[in-house]
Amino acid sequence: MNVDSLIDFENDPRLLEFKLSHDNIHIWPLVRFNLFRHAFAAMYNLQTAHAGSETISLIPRLKYLFQSIQNNPLYKAGKHDIIIIGSGAGIVAKRDGKWFDRINDYFALENEHTTVVFDEAYRLRYKSPRYPENVRYLDFIEITSKLLSILFPAFIKTDYRCIERFISFVINYFPYPLSGPIFKDCRKYLSHIAVSLRFYHFQYQFLFKKIRPLILFIEDASYGGKAYLLKWAKEAGIITAEFQHGNIIPNHLAYNYGSELLNNGDFGKYLPDYLLLYGEYYLSCIRTSSKGVIIGCPHFSSQFAVKNSKSKIRQRRMTILVVSQGTITSLMVELTIQLIIRLPENKYRLIFRLHPGEVPFEERYRSLLSYPIIELSKTGDIYELINISNYVVGSSSTALIEAMGFSKEVYIYECTDSLLYMPRQFAVWFKTADELCEALKSGNYRGNVDPEYYWAKDWKENYREFINEKVMKRY
Repeated sequence: MNVDSLIDFENDPRLLEFKLSHDNIHIWPLVRFNLFRHAFAAMYNLQTAHAGSETISLIPRLKYLFQSIQNNPLYKAGKHDIIIIGSGAGIVAKRDGKWFDRINDYFALENEHTTVVFDEAYRLRYKSPRYPENVRYLDFIEITSKLLSILFPAFIKTDYRCIERFISFVINYFPYPLSGPIFKDCRKYLSHIAVSLRFYHFQYQFLFKKIRPLILFIEDASYGGKAYLLKWAKEAGIITAEFQHGNIIPNHLAYNYGSELLNNGDFGKYLPDYLLLYGEYYLSCIRTSSKGVIIGCPHFSSQFAVKNSKSKIRQRRMTILVVSQGTITSLMVELTIQLIIRLPENKYRLIFRLHPGEVPFEERYRSLLSYPIIELSKTGDIYELINISNYVVGSSSTALIEAMGFSKEVYIYECTDSLLYMPRQFAVWFKTADELCEALKSGNYRGNVDPEYYWAKDWKENYREFINEKVMKRY
């Protein structure tokens, strides 16, 4: 199985016959990426990238509920031209003592008085205080919709039958056999959506009338989790868009779709109108109805001055930054231990950086704590680590491409993960710890790239032009 076999599957027109009763919402865009992700994980024996739910005690739950009500978007937010919906999962750095989202906040600050940010809690926790002034908590809509669906249940039999027919169709025709628990979760998720859609719809319609936005940005919009919201926004005359937040390659299934699917105008309602991309390279990696617009990466651009100042600092030891990935944590841990065994401690410093989604999987990386030489990094701005590093090692993280833009020596571990998600022209590849050690010691690095091909300059001017040309002139 490969990407093409999955794309061929979704070219089957019968997929778009499955719709929920409220507003005829299509099922496929809601679950597409998740099913594909599970298929890839099973086929290539990848670990779970993000930890699931955790047990949270009563006090944090009550705090979460209080904050969601106190700072809810329906009551607090007034007229704004721009809405940005972002996840708290990726907010891991601070600026001036306040939590700063490197994906969305730069853009929010460009038009601060006309932009409102809606944060979604991560594990029932909000990052507070936040750097932008206009931040509200979107979870209020999820909480009230769930409560209303309990008080006024209306699970329609046609929805139940449709969900069962959809799951049966996937079981029979999906190109890779998925396990029973995956379909159980899928059924549970779709059942929740089915009973909640009417309450979502009412509240978002109210929100749109209250705020009257011209454009709506949704983090991970192409992944489908809020596909219904994209549809409703477009029907309300609101432009929809998504900021690129990580690596996009031709195998990325959130941004590559079957031609038959894209030719269906109805399906396009569930995808953002625009994708705001880091650079020219990424235009060649997408097959979607969303129009790619080259903007640049604000956080990358902002770090060049920091990079230049820190590059002048002399270090006693050479620093190796190992960037882990949730799908292959065990492989990266074992590689790091092998490096410790082979490299002299007095010459090298090792930093092991965890992806935010894999931090809860402590059992995977606990063995690293036995080695004092390893510095374990769980949070904070990864750019600060890149800046102080001489070498950056990983498999498929966007940080590897970012490090190349900073002219760092980047080494890619050849494994299933990197072969799936990293083009071969990037950096220097290695298969074993011995190969990597030899490469580090050789001093003959040949993996530099043209940064502007991946990271366009002048993101502020590009973003302002996009807002003025695509948004303001339309109204």
